[in-house]
Amino acid sequence: MNETGETPPQQLARNFNELLQELRVALSGVQILFAFLLAVAFTERYEEASAYIRGIHLVTV
Repeated sequence: MNETGETPPQQLARNFNELLQELRVALSGVQILFAFLLAVAFTERYEEASAYIRGIHLVTV
């Protein structure tokens, strides 16, 4: 047992659950960012952007 009174398997399970929760939050952020970047390509101003800016956008997506 450790300071929290958990056995090693319990601590491993708790750490794994915390990791999953953090990944769920990160995944939501990635989805929102991807949706925004995808929507930018369909705006009128996107056609006015230089080839360099479009290339950076493509690499980012």
